[in-house]
Amino acid sequence: MRDRMQVRKGERGLVRVFAVDVAPGEDWLWRDPDQAEWQLPRALGIDRLDPADVQVFRAGEMDEIGLSGLLSAGHGISEAQLADERDRLDAETGLIAVIRSAAFDAPVELSPRPPLRLLGVYAEPSASIPVADVGDYESARPRTGTPAPDPDEEEEAPEHGDARAVFRPDRDRYIRDHLWLAALGMVGATAVLWALGNAEFWVGAVAALLAVAVRGWYLASEELSRRWELTPAAIRAVAADGTHERSVPLSQVAQVRKLGSAVQVITRGGDKMLLKYMAEGERVRDRIAAAAGVGT
Repeated sequence: MRDRMQVRKGERGLVRVFAVDVAPGEDWLWRDPDQAEWQLPRALGIDRLDPADVQVFRAGEMDEIGLSGLLSAGHGISEAQLADERDRLDAETGLIAVIRSAAFDAPVELSPRPPLRLLGVYAEPSASIPVADVGDYESARPRTGTPAPDPDEEEEAPEHGDARAVFRPDRDRYIRDHLWLAALGMVGATAVLWALGNAEFWVGAVAALLAVAVRGWYLASEELSRRWELTPAAIRAVAADGTHERSVPLSQVAQVRKLGSAVQVITRGGDKMLLKYMAEGERVRDRIAAAAGVGT
């Protein structure tokens, strides 16, 4: 096996997957790009690596989805490439590094060395060159040729650039949540006025209902026009006017969980992003978790 791998100028859409054969106590040296001793670029034989397009995680953190599920759901890798690879990939239990083309300052030559162990190179639907043309590193070719675009991904988010999926608030869920909020407010306000001895305690229920109704009506256009885009590198919030309000790199995601009709993304630094009024919260949660390579 030759020990050189070319990242050519203009390359995009390839995903290089490495096992990192280190003990769990050494994970921080590979997972944290903010510390000076980040080992991943060094082990690849390069000086620079953009952490926004790098995911490093323990295979066991993906619960039942497995490494092949991450590549499929998170990167759009086609079944044609993964069909004969799933058992081998999902058998990995240690630290994994998933690196996209955009992470490299191309053109550059990689010379991976232990503890890195190449598991394969796969093409996303947007790949600009066939997998067979990635260079001289023989094990970089588990499949050859450029796969056809994944039709599900194209139908899901064809008009949003590099977005793999677009999550939008659901109008029925928005209305239902406000009805629940109104009901709780009516009960609470009535109880407070009754406890205070107000003979017209029923006014509290009317006031709470009107307050929630006005709020829901006033904010509906803004809340329901917002969207969240899942790209190969980040989850980003987009306002009604199309401006990006916030972007969270997938490499920084620590946990994804469902909170009622919302999905909460928690970063390693403790920051939170909330995707509100999701009709299928479990599906959204699992999709983002798979892309980030974390558990739910």
